[in-house]
Amino acid sequence: MACSIRRYPKVIIAFVAAMAAVLAWLLYRPPALYWVTVLPSLGGWRTQACSLNDSGQVVGVARRVNAEDRCWLWDRENGIQDLGPATQGWVMINNAG
Repeated sequence: MACSIRRYPKVIIAFVAAMAAVLAWLLYRPPALYWVTVLPSLGGWRTQACSLNDSGQVVGVARRVNAEDRCWLWDRENGIQDLGPATQGWVMINNAG
């Protein structure tokens, strides 16, 4: 029994050292350069983002159930907005919006 009691401090020290390493990694890692946002759909079966500007606005094309392509605009304040039928299938946005 005396042998098993002596092993416990080594296990505890190893556990504490591992937890300290994990905590140090969590506290001192560099900040994220980006965030992932799941975009909603317009009620169809495909939503494709085409362009992003510096303000975080995203534009793209969505295919609805009736096989109609629609342009859309998404931003954090207003969510997704239908912009009307897509004529060429690819849309772009500049920094002016």
